[in-house]
Amino acid sequence: MNCCLGGVSHSYGQLRLEGANKERDDVKMAQKGEGMAGQASLVARQSSLFCTSSFQDALKVKRQSQANLSVISLAQEPIPEQPSKGKPRVVLENTYQLEPNQKFESYKVKKIIEDVFESQLKTESYDRNASKQLCMTLSEMIKNKVKEINVPRYRLVCVVSIGQLRDQGFRMGSQCIWDPKYDTFASSSYKNNSLFAVGTVFAVYLE
Repeated sequence: MNCCLGGVSHSYGQLRLEGANKERDDVKMAQKGEGMAGQASLVARQSSLFCTSSFQDALKVKRQSQANLSVISLAQEPIPEQPSKGKPRVVLENTYQLEPNQKFESYKVKKIIEDVFESQLKTESYDRNASKQLCMTLSEMIKNKVKEINVPRYRLVCVVSIGQLRDQGFRMGSQCIWDPKYDTFASSSYKNNSLFAVGTVFAVYLE
């Protein structure tokens, strides 16, 4: 009986020893597999750094991305209007009209500039961040009102400048290449307690 028990005890201990050895072998195999995988990934990274084919692939992707960017920038640009296929384009001959039938009256335009400044800048305070948009708005308003005078064959250029009023001196000048007989301009200035504004409309006769 004791022998049987001793035999059972001995068999159970042997089984435990074999199981422990197997677990240790499994752990060694797993560690070995992880080491081989790490070495393989390291080799793959090193080979990708110095592989010519991967470098060419990366260069190709970069060129494709640059091409896509250029396409997007071109798509954002205004597309010139194409003449309709149904209607032929009308080409007008030069009239050779060297003198205007109606001259540009500068005093009327000066009155328009003064009225716009008085109505829009009377309660305004100088703000350097908003001055740019304000100049564009006033310039567009003045130009639209001058167009209502309907002087034919004149090109209009309107410029508005706004600055902070701090008891300083200020001079503004302009130079143009034009025909002094028919080309002209109108200008007016305005100031309140905070800012000053100068508006000029150039009228150039189109032959």
